[in-house]
Amino acid sequence: MTATQIAKAIDYQIERTEMALQRMEETDQVLRNAEGRWAIGNTVMPQLNGHAATGGNGKSQSMPDAVDGSI
Repeated sequence: MTATQIAKAIDYQIERTEMALQRMEETDQVLRNAEGRWAIGNTVMPQLNGHAATGGNGKSQSMPDAVDGSI
C-alpha cells in the first residue's frame, strides 16, 4: 500500500503516516519498493506468532520478491 492509502485506511494524517513509516523502515519493520509501496518485512512476521510466514502454497517468499509490486 502507498502511504496515502495507509493514512486513509487508518483515518490519519498523510504527513504523520509517512513519518511513522520512515521510522519503521529504519528499524526494518517495513520496506518500501521503488514505486513507493510499503510492505511488512518477512523478518518481523515470524515473531508475531512464532510460526514462519508462508504464502498460500506453503512456501515463504523472499522480501525483494514480495515488494516487487505484486502485492
